[in-house]
Amino acid sequence: MTQPPNQPPIDPFASIDTGRTFVMPTPGQRPAAGATPFDNIARGADVAADLGAPDTGLNTLVALANPLLALVPQIRTTTHLADPAALKESMAAGLRDFEAKARAAGIASERVLAARYILCTLLDETAASTPWGGSGQWARHNLLVSFHNEAYGGEKVFQLMAKLAEDVPANRDLLELIYAVITMGFEGRYRVIEGGKTQLDTVRDRLAQLLRQARGDYAQPLAQRWQGAPQARRLMLSWLPL
Repeated sequence: MTQPPNQPPIDPFASIDTGRTFVMPTPGQRPAAGATPFDNIARGADVAADLGAPDTGLNTLVALANPLLALVPQIRTTTHLADPAALKESMAAGLRDFEAKARAAGIASERVLAARYILCTLLDETAASTPWGGSGQWARHNLLVSFHNEAYGGEKVFQLMAKLAEDVPANRDLLELIYAVITMGFEGRYRVIEGGKTQLDTVRDRLAQLLRQARGDYAQPLAQRWQGAPQARRLMLSWLPL
């Protein structure tokens, strides 16, 4: 499906003044060869600690989501998977663990559910884009159906982003999570419209600026630690707008 030529480009930030743009960092590199799609879920707590606990500068919601986010490049580079159902169950366990830890950290229920929706949509899109999950094969394992009784979230994630962006300081945690999933390759509705990649790049850059305006620059010691950290530690930090 393509966007009709007489319609303007989809812009969820159309009513928001974002000012000038700035250069964004690129996403993290691929994981080491030989990693399986189950490694990071199995090591959940260790991955979260390695990639950035809340006191390293990541907001708590994103830090807790790191084990699931770290799974995305592994899924994307896996060309064959004998048991997609087992992967679905592993990711579902990771989502339940994320939800429990987020609630225990005092994050409001509605924010936890919104984050879970975003993560389900990201993981479903990633799996459905693989040779073993494409052509509707992943539909029987759809996480969004299991957790939210919806089959497709690629539209709603960006609607949510636009609503949250009306008050960036109050919603920075969820907006940083959305920025993370976009930078990791999530496309949603932009995947199926003409010129979608260009439009999505613009959306990502404008979201990054909103976050930077609301948050300011990271403290210099934190920035130096990120720059000097090993690649494995930087993997899930590189999508944050510095």
